Amino acid sequence: MFYSIFNAFSLPVAFLIWNTLTLILVVHSTHQLNLIVNKELKSLGLTFWQMLILVLSFFPFALGWRVGQNHGLTLWLVTNILWWQRAGYPSLAGLLCGLLLYKPHFALGFLILWMVWKEWAALLSFIVVAILWVGTDLLSGNFPIYLDYIRLQSLLIELPWIQGFPSFGLITIYGLLATILPVSVKPILAIFSILQLLFLGILLGWFAHSLRNRLFLNQIPAWIFAILYPLVAAPYSLVHDLTIIIPALVLWSAWKPSYRLLYLTIAIYLGSFFLLFVGALIEAALLALFPPATLILMIYDYLFSSYHDKNV
Repeated sequence: MFYSIFNAFSLPVAFLIWNTLTLILVVHSTHQLNLIVNKELKSLGLTFWQMLILVLSFFPFALGWRVGQNHGLTLWLVTNILWWQRAGYPSLAGLLCGLLLYKPHFALGFLILWMVWKEWAALLSFIVVAILWVGTDLLSGNFPIYLDYIRLQSLLIELPWIQGFPSFGLITIYGLLATILPVSVKPILAIFSILQLLFLGILLGWFAHSLRNRLFLNQIPAWIFAILYPLVAAPYSLVHDLTIIIPALVLWSAWKPSYRLLYLTIAIYLGSFFLLFVGALIEAALLALFPPATLILMIYDYLFSSYHDKNV
């Protein structure tokens, strides 16, 4: 519905407008994240402009921006969901989460947190946006499109084996396994994908429950998990979607800065460029290593770091 506005323009003009809007959203997202980032890093000289250069030069963003993807909008929505939740306005966070429904699996992690925490204001505003948005679309006569979407869900499972599809650009565990294992394991991987989604969803719920009734700063591990959840558990996310790992790393820096986080950030920044090309050569989704590695290291910090006080 939103993109139909661009039909009023020629393709080059529409592309220019969309990419300019994407840049504006990313600049604003970086501004918001710069206000969250650890103060010690700022005292060491990290500025907004340095952060902006890092974000714009992050290869998943640059690659997606070149072809007009919507990852800049996704980054803006995820960043501001966190921002308004942190500011104490969960209803605004839920509203923005409703606008994320064009990629529904990206909203799922946040919904799990709010359900466990009984954050009714966020859930209510999400439901209102979803009903108004989807309801308006259905009343416009687009019900058959939803049926087509449901019918074609199985196609997402088949994508890594479709001729010509750049499966090396997948960033999910399912994508990695699909590119390194023979096609004969396809039925097993389909079952694995469902079980993985359920298991990680339950684990996220446990995280949320263990951090209920706390200040936002002490709930950051659950928010990081919610951001990473679709990048790890969903069968289909591509390289440009890795852009939303940026707010996860920024949150981590505000929660518990360390050399481990620094090395991980460097590895993701450089690896997202080099490993993508290596993956293209050997036809393997190597970038899929980063989301689970980030999640595992975050859980390690949460469970074993001596700086974490569970009574805070």
